[in-house]
Amino acid sequence: MKRQKGVTLLALTIYVIAITIVMSILAVVSENFFFNSSYVTDTGRYISEFNKFNMFFIEDIKESKDFLEFGETELVLDNGVTYTYKSSPDNGIYRNKVKICSHILYCTFRKRTEIDTESGISKNIVTVTMVLQGSKNYTTSVDYVLKYW
Repeated sequence: MKRQKGVTLLALTIYVIAITIVMSILAVVSENFFFNSSYVTDTGRYISEFNKFNMFFIEDIKESKDFLEFGETELVLDNGVTYTYKSSPDNGIYRNKVKICSHILYCTFRKRTEIDTESGISKNIVTVTMVLQGSKNYTTSVDYVLKYW
């Protein structure tokens, strides 16, 4: 008598159950991946606004040695450049009355002076604290040192 090799009903049932489990796992992983990728995309949507501000601000801060006027939401440098944060209605930062970035929920300018202990040189430092809009708000605080040499 020949031995017949083939798929039995029990083996077929095990194959179907295993494939169903694997497909379920892949579906859950895929769903989580696509949900989280849309979350990450929305979270960083306005981060480029900080980069635009940073580009202008670094250029101006490295040309200035001191402040002409200083306020919580306004900064006037000695090279004549004015930075102003307006919260309503547009939530933006202006550079000499030109809007350079938007979707800023909060922005403050704070100044302080530090003296280098080795050289005795005093440095003017501006701390910019900014909250950017998104599904999860992004908060950053950066110190900028004015030209001191």
